[in-house]
Amino acid sequence: MKKFLSFILVIVAAYLLSFYFSGKSKGYSLLPDENIFELIEDWFDDIEDWIDDLDNPKVSEDEISYAKESFELGMEYYNNGDYADACLSFGDAFYYNPYLIEALYYKGLSSYFIEDYNTAFTDLVEYVYSDAEINDSAYLWLGKTSYQLQYYIDAVSYFQNFLDFYPNSEEAYDELIWSHYYNEDEASAEETAYKLLEINNKNTDAHFFLGFIYANNGEYQKSISHNLTVINIDESRYVADYNAAFSYYYSGKIDSSLYYLNKSLEINPEYELAYEFLTEIYYETGKYNDAISYATKTIELNSSTVESYSYRAKSYYSLGKYDEAIEDYKQYYELSLENTALYNIGLCYEKLGENETAIEKYSEFLTYSTDDSLRTEALRRIQKLDN
Repeated sequence: MKKFLSFILVIVAAYLLSFYFSGKSKGYSLLPDENIFELIEDWFDDIEDWIDDLDNPKVSEDEISYAKESFELGMEYYNNGDYADACLSFGDAFYYNPYLIEALYYKGLSSYFIEDYNTAFTDLVEYVYSDAEINDSAYLWLGKTSYQLQYYIDAVSYFQNFLDFYPNSEEAYDELIWSHYYNEDEASAEETAYKLLEINNKNTDAHFFLGFIYANNGEYQKSISHNLTVINIDESRYVADYNAAFSYYYSGKIDSSLYYLNKSLEINPEYELAYEFLTEIYYETGKYNDAISYATKTIELNSSTVESYSYRAKSYYSLGKYDEAIEDYKQYYELSLENTALYNIGLCYEKLGENETAIEKYSEFLTYSTDDSLRTEALRRIQKLDN
């Protein structure tokens, strides 16, 4: 700010001198010759004093005392976990004494803990880029805040800054891994995970991440290996059980997949994804009653799980329970607007011998569908039922 204003002053001074000498060349002057340079010099001194006051505001003894009290009160709130009140106290402290820069740091942290990430980011950035000596952990918190705001490029930069000071921080490496990943830089995320394992080869977060990306990339044996490492170190990580089950299933080892899915549910009986996956496995293997049971449990946990209605409807249909299938297909259509549900409802009514209703549903399907092969089949069925 000071450099910018000084630059503006130079331009204004140059303009005044130009105006003065232009007048002189035309035989007139607004100011006596002996005053122009003295006037500009005095003017510069006054403005520079004003700029200095902006950069270095004067703080009275009363303000310093009040700011100190506010800061101490903020620390009490902060240590007791009363972060909203801490924010207010730290804000007062910094307002009345802008040299008490530590108040800005703790205000940023307090804002983070009450999930006011925009304020936390603003405060921590101002803190880090101040002229004062700062707490290096501010870079870690700036990284965390940037991550929450989905500023993944910034998060990467701040975590790397923190690691410059604390190169063995497992917490920072873990956060950096996911920041790279969500910044669509999977190669750097994988490299960072292996760096973390060099620091601690039993770090479950690094193994978990590697198990996750290897499963996504179809490298199921690698995924299984890393997930089992996580499970052996920390049995409470039920998501690792789920991820192992995923990789076992797509490796063709269904029994192992079922074992780890059930293990994940022993740890967390309300783990919705495990019930969804069990529903899919039991439907695909023709165990329709089991599929219905697990789909029902999933829907009890979350009535908006679209695919659970679809699998339960298909299971009911396969068991000849067409009325139940119709109800689930209707719910599936309402949630997904997937028009194949209309075709399947038509199939159910056809099975029940309600041909007119079946034709209505096939016709409704034809209104919305662009699937040529299924449209051809719907038209064939309408013709058959019309005859």
